[in-house]
Amino acid sequence: MKTNRLSYWDNWKGLAIIAVVMIHATNKALTFPEGSFNYNFGLGVRQFINYAVPLFLAMSGYFSISAIQEDTLSYYRKRVSRIIVPYGIWTAIYLFLVKTPEQLPSLYEIAHGYILGSGIGIGYFVIVLLQYIAVTPLLLKIKSFKTHIFIIGILTFSGLAFTYFFRTQYPESFFAKFPGSAILFVVWYPFYHLGMLAALFKNRLNFEKFTSTVLLSLFILALAFSFIEGFSWSHLEYNRLSATQLKISSFTFSIVIFIIAIAYAHKESWLNSQGVFSLLGRYSFAIYLMHLLFFKIIHKTSILKPLVDIQPLYIFSLTALSIAGCMIFVSLVEKFAPKMVSKSVIG
Repeated sequence: MKTNRLSYWDNWKGLAIIAVVMIHATNKALTFPEGSFNYNFGLGVRQFINYAVPLFLAMSGYFSISAIQEDTLSYYRKRVSRIIVPYGIWTAIYLFLVKTPEQLPSLYEIAHGYILGSGIGIGYFVIVLLQYIAVTPLLLKIKSFKTHIFIIGILTFSGLAFTYFFRTQYPESFFAKFPGSAILFVVWYPFYHLGMLAALFKNRLNFEKFTSTVLLSLFILALAFSFIEGFSWSHLEYNRLSATQLKISSFTFSIVIFIIAIAYAHKESWLNSQGVFSLLGRYSFAIYLMHLLFFKIIHKTSILKPLVDIQPLYIFSLTALSIAGCMIFVSLVEKFAPKMVSKSVIG
């Protein structure tokens, strides 16, 4: 079997976008009493799927080295327009049609919605990615492997210190709550930069040398670490730390997931073939932007109301229905809308 790079990475994007949707589907579970079955199930699921945004950032960094062959302004223009246009459209849809359907949003609400990503609720990812795009040409000018490692180490430490400090010492502050806790690119270090490093220094890092046994062991150890830290913070009543993707154990788990992705990139596996996951990966950005809208539609129909107290069924049903709704919408847009409109709406 010949490796299909695009299908391979689309499959990983598909797995990551399912994890993103499921993360938001677990929010209800975390409102149940601490220690209850529903709460523990939701918190446990979060430890498995907290790799979602870090993996997206790592893959973005991995493919960012194409900027080496491009003029800086051309790189900015191409990358920024690709994400800003769909983001702008969907933010407007949320602000004008969903959040304030009976009256126009204020200028403050519009500015807040676009700048902090709160317009679509989770637009922080776009703001974070734009920050990484801005520094990419500068990072690519660095030729020393040690300098890259130094920057990754310093900024990762700074980001983790920021997260733990505000969430434990000032839990009611802007930087301890969403989106303030997630909007700065430094809190997501080292993923984008690590992805870039993996592409720039493939031979030196040589993740492909890891055997399946070693990778499985790393996976189990990192996941166990995430469970231990997550439930420990929960026991101490720091619930924002227990579930977050930004704690050190989730960082470790996410890095292991990315190493596994790199290690298998040129090996024969089901990830090289096209299927449901690769299809979801191809439209992952569109799903990211619109899935919360389908959450609202599903909740308004009350179709899942009988499952709220059975969180395993609720979480998986909400995830599946919202993704299905997104894909049906994407299919209709691609089929009936002009190509320019389609590209602007779904990316």
